[in-house]
Amino acid sequence: KRTIVKSVVERLRNKFNASVAETDDLDSPGLATIAAAVISNQTHHANEQAQAIAAAIEDWRLDAEVLDVAIELM
Repeated sequence: KRTIVKSVVERLRNKFNASVAETDDLDSPGLATIAAAVISNQTHHANEQAQAIAAAIEDWRLDAEVLDVAIELM
């Protein structure tokens, strides 16, 4: 799990210049929760970035399955 999560977090940070971290399920060997934060002065741009991050995770050939994606704009 550590290798997969660390790889995803680093790839997202590098590709999208976003704040990314594993935020929950730290003690669960088969489950990980990864959060990404994007800051923009335009709601449209922030939403596009968030959608692109979610799509990238789902498109990469990982040894993992995406169970849920939630996007919140503030």
